[in-house]
Amino acid sequence: MRLAIRTRVVFGVSRLLTRTGLAPTIEQAALTPLEKRAAMKPPRLFVGRPPAGVSVEERTLHSRDGHELRVRVYRPAGGTGERPGLVYLHGGGWLFGGFAGWEHLCMRLAAGADIIVVALEYRLAPEHHHPTGLHDAMDTLGWVEENAVELGVARDRLGVAGDSAGGNLAAGVALLACRQGAPNLAAQLLVYPALDVTRSSPSARDYRGPGLSVADMEQYSQLYLGDGDPRDELVSPLLADDVAGLPPTLIITAEHDPLRDEGRLYADRLDAAGVRVRHTDYLGYVHGFFSVPRLHPGVEQAWSEVTTWLARTLARPRDPQNKVSSAR
Repeated sequence: MRLAIRTRVVFGVSRLLTRTGLAPTIEQAALTPLEKRAAMKPPRLFVGRPPAGVSVEERTLHSRDGHELRVRVYRPAGGTGERPGLVYLHGGGWLFGGFAGWEHLCMRLAAGADIIVVALEYRLAPEHHHPTGLHDAMDTLGWVEENAVELGVARDRLGVAGDSAGGNLAAGVALLACRQGAPNLAAQLLVYPALDVTRSSPSARDYRGPGLSVADMEQYSQLYLGDGDPRDELVSPLLADDVAGLPPTLIITAEHDPLRDEGRLYADRLDAAGVRVRHTDYLGYVHGFFSVPRLHPGVEQAWSEVTTWLARTLARPRDPQNKVSSAR
């Protein structure tokens, strides 16, 4: 599928505005108030209408360091009893994003897969470097497991998901859960995830197409990592020594994306380690296409793949004996 002309135009205009100073650079944007960055969202024209019948409830929990975290719980209409659960972590380069920009996506996942989705506004960089966001995500996963009965979530059918920077956090959470032996996740969904902040894959070095650039990812990674080690497996899951025992995984990548090869290589590593993994590369699409679905004709195929996979994978509990062989 050829890249839609309107998609090239949108990203081309965005680049032009940044070069001419009419739109902020990443460094300038990082200096804007955190609340403003968390509230950023794409125009409704690019998103479309969210599905009807999904209820939204906002809750709070406390992180390990006492910080109050906000979560939103998305429940599809109809049905009784427990449903599978999915903790969703938004993208945005670890600098941007929150409920406002990702609500339509969480609602579509809840309705399409008939699951309960719990979305988190984790603490953003550069105010909060790694591992704060990862700890927020892990604490949320633990909160969902502990409060599963109240939330209506089947504790043994719990998954984690994220896109872009959120995919990085989701992959880190899955690794950490395996290292600790709990929670026993039943699925992980990684949508065009950032999996190697050392930027060692070919596309991370050489990509020159529209949308997210190699330079963008380098800046995002530096602002998120601070003085941290880029080779830490919880920052760069692709570099983990051992990935055996991770839950069944779906990885979605886009053709026009510097992160494309990271997703492909991670899928290869999981497969070699005996993890049940599916990888789909969407030709003609640009990084972030789930956030602006109306710019990508045919995107319903991607939505259908993701929701069908989630529904099937979370339909049955995971074998509690399927654990990572090593621990740290």
